[in-house]
Amino acid sequence: MNTTKKTLCVLISGVTLAMAAPAFADHGRDRGWDRGRGQAYGHYDRSYHRPHYYAPRVVVAPAPVYYPAAGYYPPPVYAAPVYAPAPVVYGPAPMYGVNPNAAIGAVAGAVIGSQFGHGGDRFATTAVGAVIGGILGSGF
Repeated sequence: MNTTKKTLCVLISGVTLAMAAPAFADHGRDRGWDRGRGQAYGHYDRSYHRPHYYAPRVVVAPAPVYYPAAGYYPPPVYAAPVYAPAPVVYGPAPMYGVNPNAAIGAVAGAVIGSQFGHGGDRFATTAVGAVIGGILGSGF
């Protein structure tokens, strides 16, 4: 059976290569390598490969026109900046850190979520339960 598969692969590869052979037989004519001249058997125009020298191009540009300045404005006068007094806020300092209610809710949600998952889904349900429990716990 193994030799049959190998033989079949070799035959399919050979047929594919034989069908694709004409695509590789353009000899560069489609790519412009012959430059439109008959180059068969070394008969080609030798002047094509010689350097060509051209006369330098003469560019005539009109002379620049300078206009007088429109006018001068007086320099700006800067005054000392005036700032409003800083607002005074009396109240409790903001609490940074973990909200204990959110932490308790996350733990409870993780415990409840782990009860619903089985096998590979247990991690996902535990994580979803922890997120939902944290959101609900932070609201209280």
